Amino acid sequence: MRFVFGKRRVLAAISLAFILTACGGSSHARSGTATVREVKATVLPHWYTTRFAGFFPPVGARATLPAHGKTLFEVTPNAMLYADGHIITDRGVQRLTPWGARLLWSKIRAIGLAAGLFRHNTVAKIENPPSRVDGTYLFCSGRRMLSTEVDGRPRRVHPRPDSPLALARVRAIARIETLFANATSRLPARAWADRMIRPYVPSHYDLGYDRAGPDPAKLPSPAREELAKYQPLPPSFQVTTAQARALIAAFVKSGVKPVRSWGELNFQLPITHVGAWGQHSTILRFDQDVPGSDTYDHIYCEY
Repeated sequence: MRFVFGKRRVLAAISLAFILTACGGSSHARSGTATVREVKATVLPHWYTTRFAGFFPPVGARATLPAHGKTLFEVTPNAMLYADGHIITDRGVQRLTPWGARLLWSKIRAIGLAAGLFRHNTVAKIENPPSRVDGTYLFCSGRRMLSTEVDGRPRRVHPRPDSPLALARVRAIARIETLFANATSRLPARAWADRMIRPYVPSHYDLGYDRAGPDPAKLPSPAREELAKYQPLPPSFQVTTAQARALIAAFVKSGVKPVRSWGELNFQLPITHVGAWGQHSTILRFDQDVPGSDTYDHIYCEY
């Protein structure tokens, strides 16, 4: 469950299935071609393969939902290993067996412990960290989720050498990154339940807005009636896939245009009163939910 918008910086591509669902069979709808063109205009080109092949899955698609959401390892914001064997990355979803998940977890643990990682929360600061290991890593120690961060320290006119311990930790994280990225070839065949990379299918969608909530009364029909179902609107909440489809379809049919975003589908909506900063509108964000360790329930992880 994720309510921190912008944490995932992957780009959602809007699927043709969504366009047809959003626009079909209504006297309020504009032509399908025009709406396809309009929604595609909100999606920026992407520079790597994304797990979000379509913002909405095909109707009836089975959700990619781990048997339990126990996270063993997470590279924030784009890769997760679950105890039941699911691996969710920007490329899609693969499945290890539970034994395979433990094998990968134990290999990651061995590399980390040798460099002093995964005993407590740590931060490794070096002057020029490699771009591929610059971020936060969460690891289930068996009792708690522990974090390891890699960060660049300020450059000085007369630089001092990086700490040997920090360098050792960064090298260990780089090895872990390589292992995780190449798990398909690094783990034995019996560790895998399904090596095929398949599209990620969310079970829910996260919605949220900043500062002021949208005012349904200022929207045209049918967006007004659809959004009014969720009043009073909390700053962040979850809806099912069917509810998200219905809400976005109502926006599109009412002429409410999506706005450009990274990794989310956003709509600019009017608010009741002018905000403290003079704003007349707010952004309602739709984001695919991914079970992760950034919720309170995942602070503790007996494993």
